[in-house]
Amino acid sequence: MADFQEEPHVNLLLTCWEEEEEMSSSMRYRDRRQQKEDAPIQFERAVTGLWIILMFVVFPLIVHDAYFDLLETKFKTFVVLTTAMFCVIVFWGIASGRAGNYIGKIKEKGFKNWFLSTFDITDRCMMVFIGIAGISTLTAYPYIKEAFFGNLGRSTGFELLLMYAMAFFIVSRYLNVQKYYFKIFLVVGDLICLLGITDYLNMDIMGFKKRMMAGEISMFASTIGNINTYTTYVAYVVALAGVLFILTRINSEEGKEGESIGNVIFYYISMVIGFIALAMGNSDNGYLTLLAFFGFVPFVAFKTRRGIRRYILTLATYFTGIEVINWINKANPTKVLGINGLYNVIANFKFLIPLTLILWVIGVILCVMDYKKNRQDENAKAIATKIWLVIVVIVAILGVAVVIYANANPEKAAAFGGLRDYLVFSDSWGTFRGYVWRMCLEEYAKYPILHKIFGTGPDTFVIYALKYRAEDMIAITGQKFDSVHNEYLQYLTTIGPIALIAYIGILVTTIKKGISFINEMKNEAVASYIVASAFLVLCYAVQATVNINLPISTPVMWIFMMMIAAANREKKVME
Repeated sequence: MADFQEEPHVNLLLTCWEEEEEMSSSMRYRDRRQQKEDAPIQFERAVTGLWIILMFVVFPLIVHDAYFDLLETKFKTFVVLTTAMFCVIVFWGIASGRAGNYIGKIKEKGFKNWFLSTFDITDRCMMVFIGIAGISTLTAYPYIKEAFFGNLGRSTGFELLLMYAMAFFIVSRYLNVQKYYFKIFLVVGDLICLLGITDYLNMDIMGFKKRMMAGEISMFASTIGNINTYTTYVAYVVALAGVLFILTRINSEEGKEGESIGNVIFYYISMVIGFIALAMGNSDNGYLTLLAFFGFVPFVAFKTRRGIRRYILTLATYFTGIEVINWINKANPTKVLGINGLYNVIANFKFLIPLTLILWVIGVILCVMDYKKNRQDENAKAIATKIWLVIVVIVAILGVAVVIYANANPEKAAAFGGLRDYLVFSDSWGTFRGYVWRMCLEEYAKYPILHKIFGTGPDTFVIYALKYRAEDMIAITGQKFDSVHNEYLQYLTTIGPIALIAYIGILVTTIKKGISFINEMKNEAVASYIVASAFLVLCYAVQATVNINLPISTPVMWIFMMMIAAANREKKVME
C-alpha cells in the first residue's frame, strides 16, 4: 500500500528531473547556438572597428607626392580600405552562414515586414539617394564613364557615392561604437591642426611647399591640401572636441558616471588647437562652422549648469585665441602668412578685449559659485534654452533684414565696414561663388526633363560648365570652375532634386538621432560622443553651403554619420 502511495511522488520527481534535464539541454543548445551566432558578429565588429581606426589614422595622414596628387591618393586610400572591408564582410557572411540567416528572416517575416523592420528612415533615404545616383549615371550618356568615376571632376562620381553607401550599411549594422575611436580621431586631428599651424608660421616642416609657386603657398596646409578642405577637417576637430568639453561630466567621488578630469582637459586642449588652426587656415568657410557651433550647441548645453558654464568658457577661449593670433601676427609680420576676411572683422572689433575679459570673469564666477554650493551638475531651468531660442530668432531676423537692406542699397553698404563684401551679393561674392551659383541655376533651368529629374550624372558639372559657359566663365571670373562650390547645388545639377532631398533626409535624420542621445547622458557610456558627432555633421552641413564635396574630407563626415546610426541601432536593440 505504501509503495502504491509513494509511486506518484516518485513519478513526479522523475518527471520534474526529466523536464529540468530537457530544459538544461535546451538552454545548453541555445547557448551553443548563441555562441555560434555571436562569433560572426564579433568578427564583423572587429573588421568594421579596424576600418574606422584606419580611416581615422591612415586616411588623413597619407601623402604620396606632397600636394600634387593628394586628391588621387586620398581617393584611392578610401576606395581600397572600403572595398577590402566589403569583400571581407561578404566572404565571412557566406562562409559563416550569416547570409543564409538573412534569407530565412525574409521568408519568415515576409519581404514587406522584414524591410520595414530592418530599414529605418535614414536607411531608406540612403537607398533613394544611391538608387537615383545610379539612374543618373546610366542616363549621363555620352558621359557615363565620367559620371561613374568622376575623373573629369573631383573624383566624386558614382563610384565614390557607392562606397559611401556600402560602408554606411555595413558599419551601421555591425560596428560596436567605442570611446577610443573618438579619442584616436582627436589625437590625429590635433596633429593635423598643429601641422597646419606650422604651415601658417612658414615653417614647412614637411617640405611640401618647396616645389610650389609663391602664390600657391598660402593656399595649402597640413596633409589635407587646399585651405577650404583643410578648414573643413579642422571644423570636425572643433565641433567634436568643443561639444565633448561642454557636455562631458567629470567623475564624481560618489559614482563613476562621466569621465576623468584628464579626458576633459584633453578635449579642451584639442578644442583650443582647433580654434587656432581654424583661424590660421585663412578660409572664411570655417566661420560658418563657428556660426553653427556657437549658435546651436546651447540648445543642448543650456540644459545643465555645467553646460552653461563651459559654453561661456568656450566662447572666452575662442576670443582669447583670436587675440593671441593677433599678437603673433603683429610681433612677427614677416614670418607668418597673414589672415584676411572675417578674421580681421573679429580681431579689429574694438570691444573684443573687454568682451573677452567679461566672459572669463562670468565663467569663473559661475564655476566658483556652483562648486561652493555643490551644484556643478544640476539641471538648468528650462527658461535658459527658451531665452537662447529668442536670441537666435532675433539675430536671424536682424541678419536677414541687414542683408536685404545692404542689397537694396549697395551704395550705403559701406557703412557695414568689413562686412560689406559678405552682405552684398554679386558675381564676385565669395571668390566668384555668386557667379557659379547663378550659372548653375541658369543651366539647370535649360536641362531637358530627364536631366531635370536625374541630373547630368555624378560629378559632371565641369563638362557642361565648360561646354556651354567656358567663354562667359573665363571673362567674368578669370578661371574655370569644375564644381559649384555648394554641395547642395552640386547634387541638384548632377543627380537631381529627388537625390538631393534624400541626401538632406540622411543629414537631418542622422543629426536628429545623434542629438536624441542627450537624454541618455547618465546611462549611456558613449552618449556624449554621439551628441558631439551629431554637431560635427551639423557643422559640416552648414559649411557645405559654400564648400566642395571632396574625397579628402567628406568621407570622415560619412563615418561619423555611420557611427551615429550604429549607436542608435544598438540602443534600440537594448530597449
